[in-house]
Amino acid sequence: KKQEVKYTGQENLHIVLEDDIAEMEEVVVNGIFTRKKESFTGSSTTYTAKELKTIGNQNVLQSLKTMDPSFAIVENNQFGSDPNRLPDINVRGKTSVIGLTQEYEVDPNQPLFILDGFETTLKTISDLSMDRVQSITVLKDAAATAIYGSKAANGVVVVETKAPAPGTLRLTYNGNLNLSFADLSDYNLMNSKEKLEFERLAGLYTQPNNNREEQTVLDMKYNEVLAEIERGVDSYWLSQPLQTSVNQRYSAYLEGGDEHFRYGINLKFDKDNGVMKKSGRDRVGINVYFQYDIANKLVVRNDISVEDVKGYNSPYGTFSQYAAMNPYERMRDEEGELIREYSRHDRITRNPLINSLLPNTSYEKYTQVRDNLQVQWWATQHLRINGSVGLTKQINRDEAFTSAQSTQFDGITNIAEKGSYVISNGTDMDVEGKLTLDYSNLFFDHLSFNLGVGTEFTTQKTQEDGYTATGFVNDKLTYPSYAQQYQRNGKPSGYFDKGRTIGFLGNINLGWDNRYIVDFSLRTDGSSRFGSDNQFAPFWSGWPGTSTGKISGKVWER
Repeated sequence: KKQEVKYTGQENLHIVLEDDIAEMEEVVVNGIFTRKKESFTGSSTTYTAKELKTIGNQNVLQSLKTMDPSFAIVENNQFGSDPNRLPDINVRGKTSVIGLTQEYEVDPNQPLFILDGFETTLKTISDLSMDRVQSITVLKDAAATAIYGSKAANGVVVVETKAPAPGTLRLTYNGNLNLSFADLSDYNLMNSKEKLEFERLAGLYTQPNNNREEQTVLDMKYNEVLAEIERGVDSYWLSQPLQTSVNQRYSAYLEGGDEHFRYGINLKFDKDNGVMKKSGRDRVGINVYFQYDIANKLVVRNDISVEDVKGYNSPYGTFSQYAAMNPYERMRDEEGELIREYSRHDRITRNPLINSLLPNTSYEKYTQVRDNLQVQWWATQHLRINGSVGLTKQINRDEAFTSAQSTQFDGITNIAEKGSYVISNGTDMDVEGKLTLDYSNLFFDHLSFNLGVGTEFTTQKTQEDGYTATGFVNDKLTYPSYAQQYQRNGKPSGYFDKGRTIGFLGNINLGWDNRYIVDFSLRTDGSSRFGSDNQFAPFWSGWPGTSTGKISGKVWER
């Protein structure tokens, strides 16, 4: 950084130089190469941690949705604000092909997520603490596809986390409490009188063939409901499964070091309670980061994190069950006991509150260990070589017990088929490696030249197994060994998948006086999942134009 030192005739001057650090607004970090903002021709937007926190500190995705109109989180009316459901996200629109999510268990509209240069999952980003985020860059156009290949067809979200700052030992603590509640103002449902009148006008209490005996029966049913309304029955079912939840987020960050060695240790604990009773998500994690700088030539970074996440699903069922209940139905009988079922209009409706009193449990848990090693070597003043290896292992376990007294088993007489225990175990192992060369220079004081080439590989392995056991005669004996059989016509299940990819990429960027710019990117991807006759797919984009604060020109892509 440029400094001015006053000379007063002293024999020696002691000057300590400071690093000249580019602000996030001046560069674009795409996860592979870093380019000056004025020379980057792709469509990108970068948001700093400070900007994201001005919107809120509860969730990275929600803050990004508010900041960037192109980052759309699709509203899910079925699951609402359930903390254990991942949102549906799209950046570059939606595919017209339906059924891909069910067939391949992957959302075809979801963008690619990059965390500190390594590919990651939506679940990891969703559980990421806001206190760890340094910046987020959203890449939206053909330039993203040319850099990351087929995986970036729906855009790329690049997340950079904070590095420890040099200096004396520092301890930073953050604690947040917030309230969550359901806004029911949009649910303008009919009360009991309105609902009965609506059914009468719809003809539910009118015999179409003018059969006197059948009309008499319908009149009796109408008067029965009317008598309940006159007694003051007007049940507000919507409020029954809801709660006002208190959410807690705590983090402690210890950092320090000098200009050669930096270290940081981050501890976090998050407890998010859903607005549905007895639902929530707990997160506990530790992150250890160190950076070693040798003579400003060789930089070694290692970032290891361990996270344990457990999500609890509400035993109250889905909110739509309560929205569908009739307001003229009593919840409890004269003795204060919950009414189990209602018979109206030749249809049986079961009280969803019955299951909330049973020892039904459902949770999803995973433990993730992630270790990222990065090496950066300045071979010359203009040539930088980067190498990185990342390993991520995740152990998943899902369990769900449903009591034999639950309403879903009504009508089943065989005790061996009543009550169920569903168990699913899984292991994910991902290995990713990358090697890039980045050359930058200025010729003739006017011509800026940037060249980047690289290669990367990934190996992904997934293994799952599970089973469903039935026949639990006692709610206090819920261990799987007390089951009487596997699910009828069922058996233990298993799944195994392994895939490998390799990619080669290059980017060249020329600029004259930061005004006239030519940018070209090329990438080819090979995958074990591609067809054997054509296992490599090329992607490229080019853009000539002028820069006067903004890029204008034409893009070609394939």
